[in-house]
Amino acid sequence: MSSIISKILSFLGILSNLNSIVYLLVLTCLCLKSFPVWISATFRRRHSHRILFEVNYLHNNYRRATFSKLSDNQRTFRKIRS
Repeated sequence: MSSIISKILSFLGILSNLNSIVYLLVLTCLCLKSFPVWISATFRRRHSHRILFEVNYLHNNYRRATFSKLSDNQRTFRKIRS
């Protein structure tokens, strides 16, 4: 099952041009058995991509990591706890 998820993530990495830090973060979550609940990719105008990773931890505690790639190659990475 994890190999299928890894292939999907590598395909999404190619499509959205993820930088290596975020990609390694997702692979680390997979190795720690904290599988992403869902992965949503939204493609907007001017080649800006947003990928929302929502990872399920113990007792329904969620940590969201939002990776935004802007059209002028500025990258922002922020963590939000809900």
